[in-house]
Formats: sequence, C-alpha cells, structure tokens
Amino acid sequence: MAFAARTAALASAVALAVTAPATPPHQARPAGPAGSGWASEWQQRGHAMTPSCLVAGAAKVTVIGDSVTRQMTVRLSGQLGLAHLTNCVETWSARPSMPAVAAAAALPVMARSSVLVMATGTNDVFDPGQLPDAIDAALRLAHGRPVVWVNVYVHRAGTVPALRAYDLPNSRVVNAMLAAAAGRHPSLHVVDWYAVAAAHPALLLKDGVHVTDRGSRVRTAMIVAAVRRALA
Repeated sequence: MAFAARTAALASAVALAVTAPATPPHQARPAGPAGSGWASEWQQRGHAMTPSCLVAGAAKVTVIGDSVTRQMTVRLSGQLGLAHLTNCVETWSARPSMPAVAAAAALPVMARSSVLVMATGTNDVFDPGQLPDAIDAALRLAHGRPVVWVNVYVHRAGTVPALRAYDLPNSRVVNAMLAAAAGRHPSLHVVDWYAVAAAHPALLLKDGVHVTDRGSRVRTAMIVAAVRRALA
C-alpha cells in the first residue's frame, strides 16, 4: 500500500511538471523601463576614437557616437574633412546619451571645438526618461555653441516581437524629446534620421538599426549638411 501510494504521488508530480506551461524566455524578467528590454552593458563593448580627440584645438567638430556611428567613422571623418571641417570622432557601442555626454566633456578636443555632434540616442530607447538630462548636459557643455543631434530609428529584427513592438514607439518618444528641446534652444539642431530611415528601409541592415553602405553615405551627408548649417 505504501509503495503504491508513493508511486502514485510520484506519477502525479511528473505529470504536473510535464503539463505545467513553461515561462517564455523573454518573460523571465521585466521588459525594462520602457518595454524594449534592457540595454546591454555598454562598458564591455567596443570603444574607438580618432587621434585628434586627444589634442586640444585639433578639431572644429567633435562627434560623439554609438555603434551606428562607429560603422561610419572613416567616411564621416573624411567627408567633414573635405568640407574643411577638422574633426574628432569618438564612439562606444551600446552607450546611451548621458554617459556619451560625459565622455565628450572629458575629451581635450572639446574645449575648443565649434560644434558638438551627438550621434547617439539609439540606446536611449530602452529608457527614454534619461534623455532630457542628457540633452541639458550637452547644451551646458557646449556653452552656447551649436549642438547637432541625430535622432533615432530602432526597429530590431533580431529580438522577440513582444520587445520589438516598443522599438518604434520608443524611438518616437526619444525624437519628440529632441524636437521639444530644439524648440526651446536655438543652438540645438536635430537631424531627422527617423524620417529618412522609415521612408527608405533599404538604408538599414537586416537588424533594423545599423546602416548599409548606402545608408552610411546618406546619414553622413545629412550630418555634414547639418553641421554646415549650424555654423552658417
């Protein structure tokens, strides 16, 4: 009897374990502050800068970027140079805007740069609420000098649908914050990358974030044009 009871209890436990619904991996933790998930640990990702970033007075334009800008460093620096705009390009993959502004402040070149370009924000879709402080910090750092900020388009193809559904809405939140700040601060100039990427998806790689070679050319031209307008 005791053996039969134990056998029945074990069978019941096994049946419960087999039939209980599994928790989907993407639901194992909260979906982040804004639904798009959690940003990766950017401190562990790739970092690069052109040598001019370390020399005060070496660059008229300081560009601070993330992995999208890192793809474009050679082209962007070269095209700025062809426009007679000496430049520094500093990038760190997956970095949000607030630590990016702190990085700009730490660069010797920034003290004498005429324009600060913030090609960041892609990673702010994970927590857009941090962006207003970053915008304010960038404007303080610039001390009235022009700040050119590239807005964002994020629609990740390689993530689960429950998280991807928040990417474009959060991109629009980030972009609305930038537009509102530009309305209050004449020195802030926004490059509308979102509109161009949304209208021309072929400019993006299959991941829905980074750019193709053509996308790099278009984005570079937009940034160079915006810098020239800001300096006019």
